[in-house]
Amino acid sequence: MLRIVKKIMKLAGKNKSSIKYSVITAFLHSIFISFPYMGIYLFFKDLVNKQLSVETLWMCTGIFAVGLLGGVITKTITMRLQQCAGNDVAASKRIYLGDHLKSVPMGFFQEKNLGEVTTVLTNDISNYEHTANVLLEWIINGIISAVVSCIVLLIFEWHIGIVFFFITILALLIMSVIQNKGLKVITLHKKAQADAVSATLEFIRGITVFKLFSMGGENAKGTKKAYRNYCDAAYDLEMEVFPWNVLLDLTLRIGMAAVILLVPILTLNKIIPMETGVLMILAGFQIFKPIEELSGAANVIRTIENTINRMKEISDFPRIDENSKALKLEHHDMIFDKVYFSYEDGKQILKDVSFKIPEHTMTAIVGASGSGKSTVAKLIARFWDVQSGSIKIGGVNIKDITCDALLKDISIVFQNVYLFNDTIEANIRYGKPDATKEEIEAAAKKASCHDFITALPDGYNTIVGESGSHLSGGEKQRISIARAILKDAPIVLLDEATSAIDPDNEVYIQQAINELVKNKTLVIIAHRLKTIREADQILVMQDGKLVESGTHEELIKNQGAYQKFWQISM
Repeated sequence: MLRIVKKIMKLAGKNKSSIKYSVITAFLHSIFISFPYMGIYLFFKDLVNKQLSVETLWMCTGIFAVGLLGGVITKTITMRLQQCAGNDVAASKRIYLGDHLKSVPMGFFQEKNLGEVTTVLTNDISNYEHTANVLLEWIINGIISAVVSCIVLLIFEWHIGIVFFFITILALLIMSVIQNKGLKVITLHKKAQADAVSATLEFIRGITVFKLFSMGGENAKGTKKAYRNYCDAAYDLEMEVFPWNVLLDLTLRIGMAAVILLVPILTLNKIIPMETGVLMILAGFQIFKPIEELSGAANVIRTIENTINRMKEISDFPRIDENSKALKLEHHDMIFDKVYFSYEDGKQILKDVSFKIPEHTMTAIVGASGSGKSTVAKLIARFWDVQSGSIKIGGVNIKDITCDALLKDISIVFQNVYLFNDTIEANIRYGKPDATKEEIEAAAKKASCHDFITALPDGYNTIVGESGSHLSGGEKQRISIARAILKDAPIVLLDEATSAIDPDNEVYIQQAINELVKNKTLVIIAHRLKTIREADQILVMQDGKLVESGTHEELIKNQGAYQKFWQISM
């Protein structure tokens, strides 16, 4: 159990002092709540010896009052310190993990399924927030108060003190076994929980497709199976520790029964006075109470320890820019030099790709699906790092630049637009967090979306819905372009935005793109070849290799792969 204490304190960071103070005040609380036992002892001592007086009654009343008042004050301070520290740690950890996830290779999200990451960032951290600091009070004060009380009893009345000490040590050993056994199983339990969350997310996202093809029942089978596995894992966890929980409960009950039987025997044989016997019985309930609380919290302790382990696992996942620096790029020409890349071992996506993109030029990348053209754009943005070769921007290897510093100079417009469930203004402002309303409207006008925005009842304050569900595809696309225009980055990566848009919207979007790419270094993933005829150079990808490059006219004359694509597109 001390293992979890060390982990909580290590995770606390700057809040460590608040938690330490909360432990101290909690310990003082345990002392104050023991005052009534002193009053009871004094009362029975004078009562048995027929010396009970008004002074004794007032003294007992005073002891009760001090214990009550001190207990309330220390408990209030303890709870305040614990809640503030817990909330701050949870908030800081969520922010830290969010920032960390922005800088891990995108492959992380293939190794760690979305359900597991979602569970850690929501359920796990919430559980930690509400219970971790309370656990410290239970563990530290429970153990300390129990052991100290046993030592005091050994000195005060060693016959009963031995019983208390033996039962306490035995109970703590059993709890240690419960903790170690449960921790092994709870890892599988949490994995099953993450799988259940993933299955639920998949079901919700794909519900339109399932209904369309009448597959709702079939898909529900997978979701039900995930939840059955989760149920089985929870059952296995309980069964793993159930016998030990029974043994712990039995040990405490036997200890209490031994004290209750031993006290009358010692009292009748005049080995201890009656007032001491009464105090011993009351002390039994007080000593074993924190241990009973610990046994009841064993499952919570296991869960918190597993939560900390899972948060650490995410935190320890290497950042893609761990050894990079926040460098400022002076120029924005690009060089791919003998680049090899694969998303997974054994399947090469790019093979010995080399080319140059001069600054302030338009470069189009074309090729069949799976040829590697989109991968080129993702590598420029450093979503992944190349396994071999190098990518340089302005003469600097992008592996030497932090992701934040690199992406300050890059705007990306994806074919599949994601908007946050916020206002239109907030979604555009992501391009420049400190932008004024005038700057946002100017960007919207350039992106040909100002008119449709102002026609909405709430204008720029319109909530777009989850992933922009309240807007059409063309409207979402223009808002994403406005966001990119507002950012005004010198490099633009464009996964051609007009490929899946109706003709009416295509005109507006093309106008928006023309505004976006003025005086920029543009890399466009081309789906419609007619939109790239004026490109300064066209790169033709095939099976992960660069097979052709040149202008439209040059490639048509070569009568190679590009010329075939062109004929098909006509």
